[in-house]
Amino acid sequence: TREAMIKFQTKENITPINGSFTGNTRVRLNQLLESAKPPSAPLTLFFRDLVFGIRADPDVTRLQEFLRSKGFFTYPESTGNYFTVTQNAVQLYQLDKKIPSHGSVNALTRAYINLDILTGILAEKKDDSTQVKPLPETATSTFYKKIDISGFSGRSKDPLSEHITITNRTRDESIPVTGWEFETSLGTRLAIPTAYNLPGVLDASLGPITLPPGGRLSITIGKQEKYPAFRENICTGYFTEQTKFTPSISKQCPRPDTRDLLYLGDTCIAAIDKVSRCTIPTATHFFAQTSECSNYMIQHLTYAGCVRDNRNNADFYENQWYVWLSRDTEIFRNIHETLILRDVAGKFVDEREY
Repeated sequence: TREAMIKFQTKENITPINGSFTGNTRVRLNQLLESAKPPSAPLTLFFRDLVFGIRADPDVTRLQEFLRSKGFFTYPESTGNYFTVTQNAVQLYQLDKKIPSHGSVNALTRAYINLDILTGILAEKKDDSTQVKPLPETATSTFYKKIDISGFSGRSKDPLSEHITITNRTRDESIPVTGWEFETSLGTRLAIPTAYNLPGVLDASLGPITLPPGGRLSITIGKQEKYPAFRENICTGYFTEQTKFTPSISKQCPRPDTRDLLYLGDTCIAAIDKVSRCTIPTATHFFAQTSECSNYMIQHLTYAGCVRDNRNNADFYENQWYVWLSRDTEIFRNIHETLILRDVAGKFVDEREY
């Protein structure tokens, strides 16, 4: 072997001629081997998420080859193992594309990779008329880091247990989110609908959901039969008298200030005190009461009465919105899922995964 190596070094004018496979000898031999490889077939596209910890996977091998072609993966061989070196290479690619750099190949990163692959294939064909252009830098929304996916649960097969929560993280900006879309790893899109700003009243009307600073929108995939989309206020706890909510809503309805009710008498005030928050009085509460006392409870201890008494107060509206999308079947994958939020222009706002 040493004699063969000396002959090789002599033929290639490599110094020193010592029969060792080191330094310039190794570099030259690798160059010759690389040039002897047959032309590689165009890379095929990626259709699944790739994450840290995957071993001996052909898609990871293809990913490593792709990253090598872009100068981000420098390990001597493509192993098919998704460990630290590959994760770091993916992060470098994501930073180069100005997208979240978490080191996993999720739906957004996969889209950029596939676009690069398609662009390369079309460039080889020299067909400029059909060449796919890279996504512009403006693909990131101006609402990035202003609105985030603060909660995401989808491992259950029950649509009522599949939830998304988004939050307005700004201090002084109200942001309309109706028309924004969520995209799952399988490409399913879920649009944020309109909702009732003041539900359950005669003049209620659907309108855009606008999250105030610190405001939250809770979206449930399953059904809510009676009130599927509304903004919470200090009186909406009365809705629980009529229907069940999953997830539950707040029951913090204001109590009457009995200091203003002395004219009704102690017996009536005692009966009013026994009515729980957000609860409509029953026959037990009306028993042996005067008509004046009964009329007061009928007029004020209901949702309509609560709204009438409090809707002009500064603290009437809560910063919480609820939406149920009324789906009969689950949307999210149970083992691993990636969720992307896009604004009305289709630009990236945030991403969560489990």
